[in-house]
Amino acid sequence: MEASDQEGRSQSQGATCNYEEVAGTNWGADDRILKKLYTGRVRPVLEYGMTAWGTAAKSNFEKVSKVQNQAARLITGAMRSTPIQELETITGLESLETDVTQRCSSKPPSSRDFQITP
Repeated sequence: MEASDQEGRSQSQGATCNYEEVAGTNWGADDRILKKLYTGRVRPVLEYGMTAWGTAAKSNFEKVSKVQNQAARLITGAMRSTPIQELETITGLESLETDVTQRCSSKPPSSRDFQITP
């Protein structure tokens, strides 16, 4: 789990570094395009092992959450002192913790769901 977590984190941080190159205060992509880049390129890397995160230590999950927090700051141009909940509200991004909770608590399909009746 640790090696996979570290690899996913390094991939997402690499994507975020590229993401920073397109963002600028006086130039670059606007917030709408930055959000599309994040949700299309970075977030899928973060979500890849999401069901395993339900059992991960909180400290490991916080490391992955920092990537989304950084992206939210880039999208909005906000300072580091801006609360994360406010950034998520402004950008419309769903909290990774909420997403993990929803995915881990959803009931997997049972064999009864796939019965074929003659």
